[in-house]
Amino acid sequence: MYMRKGITLVAISTVCPFALASTSSSYELERVVVTGSRTMKTLKETPVKTEVISNERIQEQNYTNVSEAILDISGVTLQGLRGKEGQSAVMQGLAEEHILVLVDGIPVLQTSSNGVDLSDLSTLNIKQIEVVKGGASALYGGQAMGGVINIITQSPEDKTQSKFRLEREANFTGAQNEDPGYTNLMLSTQGRKKSLLYGLSLVSDKHRSIDRDEGTVSRDSNDTDKLIINSRIGYYFSKKHKLELRYNRFSEQNKTYGSKLLSNSSYTEANDKSDILGEKLRLTYKLKSSESFDSTFYLSQDRVQDELSLQDDPLTAYTESLKTSEFVENRFEYQGNLIAGENHILTGGFVTASTSLDQDNKTQTSENTATSSSEVNNKTSYTNEIYMQDDWFLGRSEIITGVRLTKDKYFEENISPKINYSYNHEYGDYTSTYRVALGTGYRIPSLKERFYVLDHRSFAGYVVYGNDNLAPETSRSIQFTYDLVRNKEFAFNISVYNNQVNNLIIASEQNDDSSDTTFKYQNVDRVNITGYEFGASMRLPNSMEVSGSFNHTKAVNEDTGNIIPNRPFYTGNISLKHRFYKDKIQSIYLLRHFGESYATEDNSEGYVGYQQLDWKLNTRLGDVDTFVGIRNLFDIKRDSLIDSADPIYDQRPVLGRTFYAGVQYEI
Repeated sequence: MYMRKGITLVAISTVCPFALASTSSSYELERVVVTGSRTMKTLKETPVKTEVISNERIQEQNYTNVSEAILDISGVTLQGLRGKEGQSAVMQGLAEEHILVLVDGIPVLQTSSNGVDLSDLSTLNIKQIEVVKGGASALYGGQAMGGVINIITQSPEDKTQSKFRLEREANFTGAQNEDPGYTNLMLSTQGRKKSLLYGLSLVSDKHRSIDRDEGTVSRDSNDTDKLIINSRIGYYFSKKHKLELRYNRFSEQNKTYGSKLLSNSSYTEANDKSDILGEKLRLTYKLKSSESFDSTFYLSQDRVQDELSLQDDPLTAYTESLKTSEFVENRFEYQGNLIAGENHILTGGFVTASTSLDQDNKTQTSENTATSSSEVNNKTSYTNEIYMQDDWFLGRSEIITGVRLTKDKYFEENISPKINYSYNHEYGDYTSTYRVALGTGYRIPSLKERFYVLDHRSFAGYVVYGNDNLAPETSRSIQFTYDLVRNKEFAFNISVYNNQVNNLIIASEQNDDSSDTTFKYQNVDRVNITGYEFGASMRLPNSMEVSGSFNHTKAVNEDTGNIIPNRPFYTGNISLKHRFYKDKIQSIYLLRHFGESYATEDNSEGYVGYQQLDWKLNTRLGDVDTFVGIRNLFDIKRDSLIDSADPIYDQRPVLGRTFYAGVQYEI
């Protein structure tokens, strides 16, 4: 599918991915993606290297949230969030603020104190997850300097579809106090009646705390309760006009059982509680003016409220320290696509966004004595961006050139050009694709990095301060990729990349006289990130498939020669899948390697690497899916949490070998 067929695809459907084709095998080059160019292309055609986790893969592996699924992508790792249970993505040496997470093309708002928690994003009704690594796309801005994760949801069909899913987890070999008490419940219904489409889903996720050493005050994990509600309603005025409204609500209650050092050198219980409420309202209007031109308008508002109680003594009737914050973003985006003759697709648009941050603190020393203060008072930012892109077809080659202009109220203007090139060649049963991506990046410091105070001295012994003197980040990146596929029997890919980042923003430890560990956001003048990755998959006899990948990344502070912390050097995975009984039963083994990394800027402390092996058995009988499995067959787990004010450098799993089972019913 080359020039004319590629253009026809875009003429049929616009950048808003309401009707993406379904995905199947990882060998399927005709799978349709949208993230790399924001126009619909097959994997074989797209000049921007895009990797996909299909709905079939999600169901096979029984992933309940995106943080579990995203590890299927080579080179993508996770890191824990500050102050709450959760995971954010790391790609090509960049993390948290540098990974743009989208749902159907619309950004997911980062919370005031953390990045996007991928464990908050349910896999319910996901059609596919598209991942673009690196920052060589002009269409997404500075937050995508490390890459883009675009979650494509399933569009309601002509008939009503309903799903029910229940999963329960229990400790397999440990003591009773190691039982995680985990339950995941998912419900959804969606459909379409004539011109009206609708959808409603609910996810309830509950984790009970684990205490592997009852002789300590601290517990090894938190109590967590999440409730996620997603709703949508849309109307087709005609085949060329569509309006859709979505409302998403997320609430999470988190309780941490920590310890506090007393003057007599003993420890007492100190609980931290967080109550997070997030709401997103989104309006999308899609207009197809002619066969060669279409437009999409996005209007959204995000609001995140975070209430955090610190050093709460269970023996008192009041909360010793209560912090509240509110983060609001209003965003409007327009994008248009024009088919300009047989060889060009022109894409252009603009984004205007305003954000605000407020943070208050209340300290109470007795039942009748309390003081209140405003730590961050209505700090705001205003950003306008314009982007343009030319998608140019030249036989088997395709070139995308683009540029993005960023203008912010408090920082200087910036122009970021990008270019992508691909060449596709078919010979016999083989298809090979060569890609080169060159790009520059520009990211303005977030309000969190500039102003927010993240205080976790009570249970983790540290505090993070914002810095209003931060400079914007800039980058220059280059990436080479090669893909080789033989029918549906064999696939191989390799990538090599380099990214030079100036003024990289990290939370840097401060040398002060405080007994607590103090961090402050600072610029690192020059960081050089290099890496490579490769992967392969093969179909074997007897309905078996094997696949694997390996990644190496190194991010170096060129001023000090030290490695940037929290970036694993090596990651990899191997998967073996066996289908039997007329393909109705699947047995899957998945081995992952999580490499070692440094935990501190001076590289004096580090995290050990480890391997985790999971086994899963799926059966499908009619509309009912059942599954059982064992996580962490090697029984790898970190040491039990001790009562200490010192940081603990151990990222191994809290739980060892764990059994789970569940059922999903679809009508």
